[in-house]
Amino acid sequence: MAKQTKPPRPTELDRAQTTSLIVVLVVCVACAFVPYTAVKIIAAIVMISLVVGLGLRVWRDRSGRW
Repeated sequence: MAKQTKPPRPTELDRAQTTSLIVVLVVCVACAFVPYTAVKIIAAIVMISLVVGLGLRVWRDRSGRW
């Protein structure tokens, strides 16, 4: 019996996910103009984790691994 593989999940984001990502991105970019260094560092960490998370999601969905 051949091993059945699941079809890869689609990479499209639904409307709520897209809206929340845009909001997070706008807030992080706005935080870059705040004079406090700690706020800039936190915004940079959030933006990097967002990009890495989306990249991993697309890789997982396209490769079918994980």
